[in-house]
Amino acid sequence: MATGGGNGGIGGRGYDYSGTGSVARFAVLASGGAATGGAGGLGGNAAALNGVGGAGGDGGNGGAGGLGGSGGYQGGAGGKGGDGGAGGTGGAGSLTGAAGTGGRGGNGGAGGTGGNCLDLPGANCAGGIGAGGQGGAGGKGGAGGVGANGTPGAQIGDGAAGVAGTNGGVGGQGGAGGRGGDAGTNLATGAVGVNGNGGAGGAGGVAGAGGNGGTGADNTTGVNSGIGGAGGRGGDAGTGGGGGNGGAAGSTAGGGGTAGTAGAAGGLPSGPSGNGGYGGHGYNPTTSGAAGGQGGRGGDGGNIGNGGQGGAGGNGAQGATGTNPSTAGSNGGTGGGGATGGNGGAGGKGGSISGDGGAGGQGGRGGIGGTGGNGAVGKNGSLLDLAGQTGGTGGAGGVGGAGGVGGAGGDAVTGVGGVGGTGGIGGVGGQSGNGGTGGQGLLGVLGIGGIGGDGGNAGTPGAGGFGGTGGVGGANASGSGGSGGSGGSGGTGGQSGNGGNGGAPALGLGLLGGKGGSSPNGGTGGDGGNGGTGGHIGGEGGDGGAGGAGGQTGVGGQGTNGSGAGSHGSQGGSGAHGCVGGATPPC
Repeated sequence: MATGGGNGGIGGRGYDYSGTGSVARFAVLASGGAATGGAGGLGGNAAALNGVGGAGGDGGNGGAGGLGGSGGYQGGAGGKGGDGGAGGTGGAGSLTGAAGTGGRGGNGGAGGTGGNCLDLPGANCAGGIGAGGQGGAGGKGGAGGVGANGTPGAQIGDGAAGVAGTNGGVGGQGGAGGRGGDAGTNLATGAVGVNGNGGAGGAGGVAGAGGNGGTGADNTTGVNSGIGGAGGRGGDAGTGGGGGNGGAAGSTAGGGGTAGTAGAAGGLPSGPSGNGGYGGHGYNPTTSGAAGGQGGRGGDGGNIGNGGQGGAGGNGAQGATGTNPSTAGSNGGTGGGGATGGNGGAGGKGGSISGDGGAGGQGGRGGIGGTGGNGAVGKNGSLLDLAGQTGGTGGAGGVGGAGGVGGAGGDAVTGVGGVGGTGGIGGVGGQSGNGGTGGQGLLGVLGIGGIGGDGGNAGTPGAGGFGGTGGVGGANASGSGGSGGSGGSGGTGGQSGNGGNGGAPALGLGLLGGKGGSSPNGGTGGDGGNGGTGGHIGGEGGDGGAGGAGGQTGVGGQGTNGSGAGSHGSQGGSGAHGCVGGATPPC
């Protein structure tokens, strides 16, 4: 029986000289059939400014294409891969010329990576960044080259956008978009250029996934943060690519970069859409008195196509910290929408003495059947008599999806605790989110616990969802406890949420329990919350919510004992009411 021949030899390198680099030799196929072809040779380098790098040699069957040579004017193209072989990487660009494109992959082989621009003083690679090579049948598309960085010089160098990834072959994945380049600085004036955005991901071939979007450049020297590239569309039955992340804010004021959107799913039938990218982080200032930057918005998940599920939304980025003792922190970013909404970003912390904290970001909306994202926690107040911040609102649920939970209110040191965030609204058939807990008033006679957030209302009539429960009022060491939040209204036939309990201070007055939500059309009203346990006087129980037609009225909350007489719970419609002094009904 005949045996396969040996592997083919590597093609010879092209000759280097100052004009045009020689094209490399092609690799030879080994005899005998079963062997792997050799890799293509390296293209020759051309040093002269007008020189063109030689193309990489093509690989034999199974062999990779050769690397294109670098050129003073233009990098050489990568060689084509043989069947099963990857395309070669494009040659590097130069001061004036373009980078070479990646070689095309052979059948089953990935396309080569596009060449990058060289970071040389004075200018960028004028002809642009090399595109990724086309994937062969079943092969992945090549990644786009990285955007060139802006360079110091007489002119401001803008960072180039990352080149889009190329499309995948049949069954192949689209190439990833290139990262955006960083902005350069004008040495004479100190002016800065613009940061580059990430390149878009390439589309997938049949049954292939879309490529991920490239990352936007971080704002370390420029005036903006780069935007993440969009994810590539999935091919038929392929998954959409993920959105690129937004660049982070750095040494100049500004928000984090917006994340790229996810690629749409393919059809026939589709795979799932990609996930949205993450928003860039807000700017952390170093200048006294400068406010923190807003967190970038999370990217939306892709659209639902032919049964494919939308991707999860990206999380909003965290707001930055205020540096000046009286500077406020910024608000957190909003989560992106998707099958599951992204969570809101946390608010930035206030300055050390009297800076208010930033509010928590709102959760993103859920898709069909998806849950809304949670609202973020509001940041705590600082040393002086300042309030904690409101928690973020929970995101709305999609059809059949639950609303997100409201974020907790921030704690105050001597001031009023932050209000808890409102629970998100449930979609049709979905339960609404619960309200966030009120923040704590921690010190001092004047401290008051924050009010608990209201529970979200249930979805549209016909939903039957439960209303969210009101948040618990914040406690306090010596002042009044916070009131409990109201319960949300139930949908048709759904039970309303219960009121939250009043806060329980160590000294002072316990506050009212929250009122139960009212229900329409046969739903049971929510129960009133219990009054807070007072150090001196107990809090009053909340009202029970009214029932809908044919529905039962909620039970009133129970009053609690203090060191004196507790107050009684108020009557909840036709429901039972609480008893004086915290006794157990009937009384």
